[in-house]
Amino acid sequence: MSSFENPEQKIDPVKVLQELFEADQKDRTDGLFETDQQLFRQRESERYQKAQELYTLYKSNPALFTGEMKFDLALLFQHGTSTEDYEKALQLARAAEQDGFGGAETLVR
Repeated sequence: MSSFENPEQKIDPVKVLQELFEADQKDRTDGLFETDQQLFRQRESERYQKAQELYTLYKSNPALFTGEMKFDLALLFQHGTSTEDYEKALQLARAAEQDGFGGAETLVR
């Protein structure tokens, strides 16, 4: 069971996604990959696991996700390593674009 599906833990997916997105962008802009690849990969792995949980939640209840949330999650999968990750990124970016979220077209086109 995902931590997002357990009502006793009361995890806010909006907050978790925002934190994941911000941490992802910070690690990239700060150049962590160049300075500490092991730490970068560890953090990427942790973010990826949480992104997978959020994606499962999205698939079960897409109405919980705003266009911005879909875009942020798309960016996390855009940094993935598999074809499935990129397909998820594209699917989420298209959904964000359909919701009218500006900027989503950068991942769709």
